[in-house]
Amino acid sequence: MPILGSISMLMLSNYYNNFSFGSYSVQMTDANQVWDVQESVEWMKSLAEVKPLWIEEPTSPDDVLGHAAISEVLY
Repeated sequence: MPILGSISMLMLSNYYNNFSFGSYSVQMTDANQVWDVQESVEWMKSLAEVKPLWIEEPTSPDDVLGHAAISEVLY
């Protein structure tokens, strides 16, 4: 499934969960290392409305400086 489709499904899932379970639903996703640093920041900002608990592996787990840059921008 294309990334945009995956993001759309995550957002749709969140709205469904909130309707079904109220504020007790928790969203988590795995980006599977497909984004670079800038893409990670853009996607994470766009996902902020669904308040994911975490987004796993937005970039390579070995990219320590990339993860630091993402964290610095978002927090």
